Amino acid sequence: MIRALAEFSIQSMSVMVLAQQSVVPIYAWSLLLIALLIGGFVVVLLVRRRATGGDAEAPQTFSLSELRQMRDSGQITAEQYEKLREAVIAGMKNPR
Repeated sequence: MIRALAEFSIQSMSVMVLAQQSVVPIYAWSLLLIALLIGGFVVVLLVRRRATGGDAEAPQTFSLSELRQMRDSGQITAEQYEKLREAVIAGMKNPR
């Protein structure tokens, strides 16, 4: 009986000690973990952007009919039309 009472007393004291501990370390470690996750996300984003060439815009492409209309309306010369037409045809043969 005395032994059981002593064990109960020790267990209840352990629970009381745990209950009295501060939760500040838990919050600190949680904030550190969140900061590491956000930092990792930013690093992945920057590495991915650098690997894909950054924010470079895709070159503007035209259809052959649009090029013809631009040539006929005088927006581009016949020489420019031929160069652009060849580029459009080459792009159709070798898509990225």
